[in-house]
Amino acid sequence: KHLIAVFILILAALVLMYFWIGVPKIYDKENLEFKTSHIYNDESRSITEIHVSAFYFIPKKKVNGEIESWREILEDNLQKLKKFHSLQFQGKSDITYKIYPESVIGLESGIYYDTGITEHGNPEALRRIAKEIETRVLNKDGDLFREDFVLKNDRSYEVIAIMYEGVGSSGSDNVFLVNRLFLSDERFSTYGASTFVHEFYHTLGVPDAYELPTSVPTSNDIMGLGRLGPLEEAYISRETLRRLGI
Repeated sequence: KHLIAVFILILAALVLMYFWIGVPKIYDKENLEFKTSHIYNDESRSITEIHVSAFYFIPKKKVNGEIESWREILEDNLQKLKKFHSLQFQGKSDITYKIYPESVIGLESGIYYDTGITEHGNPEALRRIAKEIETRVLNKDGDLFREDFVLKNDRSYEVIAIMYEGVGSSGSDNVFLVNRLFLSDERFSTYGASTFVHEFYHTLGVPDAYELPTSVPTSNDIMGLGRLGPLEEAYISRETLRRLGI
């Protein structure tokens, strides 16, 4: 009888504790909220879905330099980018892409795009070629516009990738450019794909991790020293991923 009474008292106490005191919080509600991947240091711009429109661009006077395997080269490097990105972002950001079916022949010669200045990756070519592609290919009134190529998806963060039959490599907001030789010449086979991926991450706002003008790396990841080695050994630093919402 005494045991039964003790048991009833304990049970009653537990019931009172549950209803009057409540169950202790083990998890912080704030930490349970789902965080989406976003532009570097900008939570208002989602990169959960990224779409890359890829082009092979040749200045007017370099048409004879067009290589037959350019589509395969672009496809290979876009696939490597997609795989690397999925792994680093743990599936929280996905890349889709389309390759424009024809090489884009520029309206001007190479010196117009390069302006004879190729320091810091040739940003002038990036600006001028991107503007020409926007006007001629992505604008419905452009001479190279193709409705079946232009993506109609407001959810995606749009990026333009340019394989350039010229010099330099550079990346900025929404657009990046890489010299075709980096992706096809054996001299650059060790780090060509890493250069492609490095420039892509500039389109997401990620800054370089090396000092200018010495190029001394301040990080071992893809934005620093890692850009000079095989992509299979590269990674995005933990701090950079945090600033991208991962």
